[in-house]
Amino acid sequence: MDATDLPSGWSRQSIGVPNDLKGGIARYREYQGPPRSAMPFVRAGQSISLYVNEEISRAAYEEAVAAMIPVGYADKWPWPSELNFTTHADQISIGCSPSVFNDIKAITCRMTARYGNLVTTLDGQVFKDRWLTMAQFRHLLERVDAKMEAIREPQGEATPTPAP
Repeated sequence: MDATDLPSGWSRQSIGVPNDLKGGIARYREYQGPPRSAMPFVRAGQSISLYVNEEISRAAYEEAVAAMIPVGYADKWPWPSELNFTTHADQISIGCSPSVFNDIKAITCRMTARYGNLVTTLDGQVFKDRWLTMAQFRHLLERVDAKMEAIREPQGEATPTPAP
């Protein structure tokens, strides 16, 4: 995710490496909008993790899903039909739950997806008619999905061609 994936006026606020990542490396980015001078501001964040193989990435995906939408609470985090789209992910989980952000009703939405050896999470606050709407969040999901597919590790085993 980058600022071009979000509504005008959003900016990157942080980037980091998560701790305790086993079998891979990761990056995290967080964006805030509208311009920081306008209060309140809202946020959206994405992590991308690259694992050494798909066995580890599948296990990491399951752990990430459980962290984003805890087991036993899936009914409180339904996948809204407004967020249905054709994905390139091998596995994907999306859920949204009512929340309050700076005393304003919002919906917190979370996505976890696996693309081969890559696992990504995306989360943000969605509002009815300002800052980041459900339609804009869907657009963000579609853009992230396309970008993740573009950086996916090649699938299958490469067969070397003998030199003449």
